[in-house]
Amino acid sequence: MLPNEGIDLSIVTQADNLDQLVKNIEEVVSLYFKGENVTDFDYSRQPSILVNYELPQHA
Repeated sequence: MLPNEGIDLSIVTQADNLDQLVKNIEEVVSLYFKGENVTDFDYSRQPSILVNYELPQHA
């Protein structure tokens, strides 16, 4: 499970793989700004996304 938490945005999501995590991040950010005028916020037009995850340990 890959957890993810927003630093500048109050978002949290998780996924079983990196591809799904990217989709979940896109969805949660879209929902966060739903009904808002995004230009009212001082965010980059091309923000970076930092993801930390742990690799499973194999014995």
